[in-house]
Amino acid sequence: MNDPLDYSNVGEDYVMDDEERSRRLSNEQIEAIERRQAEAEEQRAAVQQESIKPATAGKTQPQETKSQPTGETQKKEPAKLFQGLSYFGQPLGETNQQVKERLSAPGQGLIDFGVEAINKVSSYLMRGLEVPQIPKATKYEDEVAQATRTISSVVLPTVLAQGAGTALATNAQSAAVANLGAGSKINQLGNTAFMKFVGNRGIEAGSAVAVGAVSSEYETGDNLSGMLKKSFPKTFDFIPDNWATLDEEGSDLKRQKNINEDLALGFLIPMVGFAGQFIAATTQTGNTFKNAPVIIGESDQAVKYLAANRPKAKSAVPEEAMLEYAAKQEEALDELGYYNMSKTPEPTVALKGVHDLYDFRETGMRTVDDFGIVGASIDAARIQTNKGTVHGRLGNFISGPALKYGTETPGGVEEITIGLTQQLKEADRVGMVADDFTITSDEVAAAGENLVLELFDPSATIDDMRTVLNPSINEFGAEVLTQDSYVDALSSINSLVKNYTSMDVAKAQAYTATSMAGQVADLAEGMRLNRGSIAIENAQEQLLDKINFLQQLVGSTRYFVNEKKGLAALGERAKNLFRSPNQIAENIKEGYPVALRQIQTDSEKFTESWMYLQENRPEILDSFLELYELSDGKINTIAKMNEDILNSFVRWRPLIDGNPEAPNILAQAVRSNYYNSLLSSGATAAKALYGNLSGQIAEPIAYFAGAMLRQDMKSVQRGWMAYSSMIDTQKKAIPYAAKMFAKASQNPNSVRGQTRLDLILNQEKKLEQYRYMAEQEAIRGRSGFKFLVKQYEEMQHMAADPVFRLTPNSLTGFDSWNGATLANTHARFRAMDELERLGEAATPARIKELADVEYNGMFDNNGIIVDQAVKYNNSDIALNLESRYTRALDGLLEFVPGLTPFLTFPTIMSNVVRVADDYLPAPLLSFQRDINDLAYTPLQTFMENPEHVENLLASRGYKIGQMDEVAKLNALVDLKNKTLGKKAIGTFITGTVLTSVLKDRFFGDGLYSVTGDGNVDRQLNTARKKNSNFKERSIVLDDGTRVEYNELLGPGLSNWVAMVANIADNFDMLGESFTEKAFEKASFILGAAATDQAGISALRPLVELFSQNKYTVNRFIAGQINSLGPLAGARSEFGRILDGGVKELNNNIMEQLANRNQVIGLIDQSNRLPTVISPVSGKAPNKYNMLQRIYNTYSPLKIHPAMSKEEKFLYDIEYDVSSAFRTRNGVTLEAPERAQLNAIMGEMEVFKEAIGNIMRTADARNTIKELKEARRSGVTSETAPIGKYDQIHIMLSEAQKQAEELAFRELDFEMQSAIQQRIHLRKVNLERAEMGIIPGNRY
Repeated sequence: MNDPLDYSNVGEDYVMDDEERSRRLSNEQIEAIERRQAEAEEQRAAVQQESIKPATAGKTQPQETKSQPTGETQKKEPAKLFQGLSYFGQPLGETNQQVKERLSAPGQGLIDFGVEAINKVSSYLMRGLEVPQIPKATKYEDEVAQATRTISSVVLPTVLAQGAGTALATNAQSAAVANLGAGSKINQLGNTAFMKFVGNRGIEAGSAVAVGAVSSEYETGDNLSGMLKKSFPKTFDFIPDNWATLDEEGSDLKRQKNINEDLALGFLIPMVGFAGQFIAATTQTGNTFKNAPVIIGESDQAVKYLAANRPKAKSAVPEEAMLEYAAKQEEALDELGYYNMSKTPEPTVALKGVHDLYDFRETGMRTVDDFGIVGASIDAARIQTNKGTVHGRLGNFISGPALKYGTETPGGVEEITIGLTQQLKEADRVGMVADDFTITSDEVAAAGENLVLELFDPSATIDDMRTVLNPSINEFGAEVLTQDSYVDALSSINSLVKNYTSMDVAKAQAYTATSMAGQVADLAEGMRLNRGSIAIENAQEQLLDKINFLQQLVGSTRYFVNEKKGLAALGERAKNLFRSPNQIAENIKEGYPVALRQIQTDSEKFTESWMYLQENRPEILDSFLELYELSDGKINTIAKMNEDILNSFVRWRPLIDGNPEAPNILAQAVRSNYYNSLLSSGATAAKALYGNLSGQIAEPIAYFAGAMLRQDMKSVQRGWMAYSSMIDTQKKAIPYAAKMFAKASQNPNSVRGQTRLDLILNQEKKLEQYRYMAEQEAIRGRSGFKFLVKQYEEMQHMAADPVFRLTPNSLTGFDSWNGATLANTHARFRAMDELERLGEAATPARIKELADVEYNGMFDNNGIIVDQAVKYNNSDIALNLESRYTRALDGLLEFVPGLTPFLTFPTIMSNVVRVADDYLPAPLLSFQRDINDLAYTPLQTFMENPEHVENLLASRGYKIGQMDEVAKLNALVDLKNKTLGKKAIGTFITGTVLTSVLKDRFFGDGLYSVTGDGNVDRQLNTARKKNSNFKERSIVLDDGTRVEYNELLGPGLSNWVAMVANIADNFDMLGESFTEKAFEKASFILGAAATDQAGISALRPLVELFSQNKYTVNRFIAGQINSLGPLAGARSEFGRILDGGVKELNNNIMEQLANRNQVIGLIDQSNRLPTVISPVSGKAPNKYNMLQRIYNTYSPLKIHPAMSKEEKFLYDIEYDVSSAFRTRNGVTLEAPERAQLNAIMGEMEVFKEAIGNIMRTADARNTIKELKEARRSGVTSETAPIGKYDQIHIMLSEAQKQAEELAFRELDFEMQSAIQQRIHLRKVNLERAEMGIIPGNRY
């Protein structure tokens, strides 16, 4: 066989053509026939010899000891005699006593049995008398020798007895034929190959019983299995500790069939049933036997179907039941023979089911269970509801020949699926009734839908899956498939499929895949337990048939899901822009046969890879199979396994990832640490806490506001009973938050959602296989793979470290507190619903009683909230609610990971926009249709459309099936109150701010007391921050103190307040009219108002990168480098607290990094960045004292002192004083020089005094007010530039220059000399350049 590792993909050269395969198969079969004939002859000769001399079997063991060396010989030549020899895994060159004990153990065990037999017989014959007992030899000191001796005392006598039993059985069978005739049932049963095999096993069992009656090992110790397990625990660990009776009609028994039948051990099944009846009869005498579960029909069609297909009742007579089972096996083997003959009519080829050259153990087959796929659908419901089953499996409903037909025939799997769909359709509504449980047809249907989700997309809902399978409008508003959808494409295989819905077909596929997957797992387990048996080769063939069938089935189902999902991708949408839905659907249909051929080819390659690894690299075969399973069958060849390793560890793809389904896990580990580093500041945790608090405060306010607007006093009462129980709520919420924080600190995965956790566990299992393979490669001398795996593990350990995850774990705790608080509120609302249904009064005691029960049911066994309505409400407040927009952004980042630094937390960013839309002031309409409906649609209109009500509630996680009409109405009213209340709050707050703005504009000084996100002019914004205590999103009090409102109001309200302020600030500027740069201003306002509330980088830096803004590029690069190290957020935060102020930076990456690590500058003064000093006041703006810096860092209500009157005048007149000391005589000044000069200039107060004089002049001339009015009337900056108007800016510029010159003269000599030297060097270089000389030095 060619080595698949030599190919990047297994191609046609690797697969033999049909003629070569047939020729090679014939040669192999001929050799096998000759070998089996020789083995059969030897076996018959051995049986005849044993029947003549049964006692000789025990003499062969001591004969081996005669050839063993003596102790004297060992002393003379130990190296030659014992080199390479061992006994029971130990070298023979050990001590003489140990060797003697181990060599004599088998014989001594046989002697022990003889002694016990004599003692037993003599005691029985001389009952009542004291008979002296022959003592046994003393116990061996060597444990291995003693174990061998103990086991031999049972095994060797058993072997002797079996030889004698075989001879007696042969004679007995001959006598039975002579007396009863060959046609009797008992003789028919005995003549089958199956019963011949059972007969031999029965003789073995009988011999064991006879020996057990004599051997004391059965009285005082374990049985033989126990001996083996105790003596050699590693070798015999598979032996179960006990046997359990099984329900004959149950799904647990089907698991045993999966394990045993393909290994030709199916005879155990009926035996287990009779054993269970015997035990029940002897231990429960007098009790009434339970009736077996019965499948029933819940419709006339189902009753007719079951009557026509109900199997013949099983016989209660043991030999008849065994004969029935044997006949079923023979029938299955005949069916296989017919199929094999149809495929290979060549008479010289030995075929299973046709020729009798195969041992019974080589022809085992998994038979079809009663009721086929209909019975399997019941099995699924029983398993999912844990009714009458523990470790159940779905029944088998596809025969061996059908499996082969499906895998070897293009479209064969689909043909079989359609036939199974027809059976399900004909059976209609079926259920099951037993003494202790009932399965309804609705439960059967629900179980089938759950299996559809597991097969197609475990992360989806059943509604999502119906959208995929059936015709729909996609989430972007475009029709993508015709009315026939999934079924239409399948019709190219079989026209009958037109009679079924897509969900009918999907269920048949899901049942088949689940049944087949269970059989594969169980048969693999059986092969492991019976390794070395002659049945393994046949079982392996069966296993590969099942896997190939399963692989082709899963491949065809995933084809449609991937095609449908692909239609929503950006590239596909662009490609299909000018194509009709019919054309799109037709392309999918036409591509299906091609996909089928590819799926079949992939299946064949999987088989070839399996065979190659089994023959050449068996040590990694299990890892290959595990990877195949974990990847949903995508890793089905060695080449793809190698490709996955390269994708996972070598190919980084930092900008564009063309294969996001196979991500680089090293890059993922880097990103995990990157996120932890960004979120490591305490301020991030504080913001999350305040966000949850503001949400908890806003929720009841909105509820009561909505109820009052609707004049609904019943809702006011309900709201009060739900929201007023703060003490009870916090008694539950605070301990729960602490518990979840502790769990997250110990193991972050323990608090994941189930879907996310499943993905993580799959990745861990995948890594486990790669770790093992890396170890195997290291053994072969290649350690690179092992190094990469180790690096990944170290980064993952770092990402999970509770120190580095302190803030993320705190966020988990805060969200858990929020969730538990909401859970108790929901529980109290539901308790009132229940009391209303019961007609009871809603007293506080009864509400608490029922609410506690409801609350406890909202959590799983691990303490995770599983109630979907509570989870939705919690995600709404915590800004992590998933939507089609968040999923679209996540998909974009998977495909373009290079956007991650700009869209670091896309879910939060999307939710900020959504929450702002929730508070959109009336009467503006929200872009969320359901929000408009809840806010503005009358309640009566809702009641006339109950389906719409249910859709609204279901989309928010309410369990519609468990709610009566009263509960639904109450839930709808509660949602309506909160939605309308948010609109009212948004309208009130925005209206208040707008009133304030208008008042400032028309009746004040024209300067606004509310600030937003600043001005579209970035330079002007920078000047404001550097030269004063200006803060964005703040309210200016009467004394000039600024109070930030962003965290106080939350993202919903603060964005609308900021938008109003942004409009005022940008469209009512002193330097420009409202019509100038209107597009840029509008874009800034829209983008700034949706600024991230949790530290997300907006897209603005990306735009500036493309505009080649060098300062922004350096700042961005430094930020990314800094975040790759641990605790970036914490380092930056501590630096700002300990040092404070805005820093003077030169435009390079190193100083940008230093600005993010100011703590280092405090330790090493040589690396400390200078603080920006105002040239007006001589003080550091925004520095404050230590306590105020700490307060402003962690408080939601940040307070900043007022500007000086000179700073406020420069702010109002839009004069940029930050230009001071940028250059001198064409030479750029360094950051320390600028800081020193600004400090001197401010301390001299020359510029400050000049500003005061100019300010008085401007006031006297009414300059600012006149220019404001001119701008509002449309006078542009071109007509009246602010830099020229009334010479205010000219006078300020002249005063600044004079002050700068005076400050430079006061600069210390060393700095002054350095600046003068650079000025002189620049002058010399310019002169040399004029003469054509390249400058030798730079300035």
